[in-house]
Amino acid sequence: MMKKTLIAAALALPLSAFATVIPTTFDNTSLGGSDVVTFNQLQISGGSSTVTLTDANNNGALDIGDTFVETGMVAGVGFTNAQGNPIAGTGLNQSYQLWAVFDPLVGFVSGATVLSVGPLTIQSFAASFVVPSGVKIYYDTNVNDGFTAGSALIGTASLPSASSSCTVSSQSGIGNPIETGSCILQFMFDFAGVVAPGVWTAFGGIDIGNVDGASLRVDMNVDNFSPNFFSPTYAAPGGTQQVALDHNGSASFVPEPASLALLGLGLVGLGAIRRRKASV
Repeated sequence: MMKKTLIAAALALPLSAFATVIPTTFDNTSLGGSDVVTFNQLQISGGSSTVTLTDANNNGALDIGDTFVETGMVAGVGFTNAQGNPIAGTGLNQSYQLWAVFDPLVGFVSGATVLSVGPLTIQSFAASFVVPSGVKIYYDTNVNDGFTAGSALIGTASLPSASSSCTVSSQSGIGNPIETGSCILQFMFDFAGVVAPGVWTAFGGIDIGNVDGASLRVDMNVDNFSPNFFSPTYAAPGGTQQVALDHNGSASFVPEPASLALLGLGLVGLGAIRRRKASV
């Protein structure tokens, strides 16, 4: 029944909506608030996260196969519309806050290169994720004390490893060090409706937590590495190293390919019905 409802609601939307994001409504009235906003993206920014790398192959060098665990969080800082313009009057960070806590993010180094040309050194690394990576999303009406144990859990999401990756690079030896990075994380947001019914809805009121194929895409920059980036070597074979970093970027709900296929079947069926009616 839910899939039929999803198809019916989807047919009323332009196909371009599925190529980008699902316009989503955040409604905190069930949590005691009075804020309702329909948005395309939730802008996020984070305090420091911590990445712990382990020399899994015991060779003393940071390279492919080494594992990592990232703990930390990001906070919602604003909603935007389809054009990327901020939406005013949402209450975010005025009457409530939103937090996404890594639960944690775990994975491995899937690519590693260190290039030295004279004094110039360029380090580049790629990271892939594995189960049980995930996030927990919290709602908090006390905007003065940051994330606390009293924040209310309103959603959980797991991270499909094949859809998510990060790249980071560092250039040093000539001028000031240049450190950059980016991540694309794709979470299956399939328990939101159970934890907090009606908070996240789309397609005219359907709870995101009950829609097969809806997921949360997070695009993040990786900033403010401390200490200076990942060392290409460990202090000892089989050891660990830690780095602190920040994230900022955006989060949006997107349809999974299966949802697109489902929509396509619905459109084909609709076309067949119309042809039959025309021939009668």
